[in-house]
Amino acid sequence: MLVIQHFGMEFPRLASHLSTELLLDIAEAIDCQDFAYIHFENKKKKKYYHNKASLIRAVRHSYHEHKRCRNIILEQLLNNKELIKQSIRRGKK
Repeated sequence: MLVIQHFGMEFPRLASHLSTELLLDIAEAIDCQDFAYIHFENKKKKKYYHNKASLIRAVRHSYHEHKRCRNIILEQLLNNKELIKQSIRRGKK
């Protein structure tokens, strides 16, 4: 309910507007175990990449299943409120 008050949409819909970096920050803050398997490495470029759809599912699942996580997720969202609102505006165009 607080997510709707601050962002005007429910969390599942809002999650699709979040950047991968923010989703990773949220997953690490809530100690999400589900996102551990989505890391894969490109050995040529020595970089780690993340499957954004799997990350969104893991964070949404934690949001709905674990009440303790909701406050942490909301805190992370509010800390990045301006960036998220810009992303939402770009998505609506």
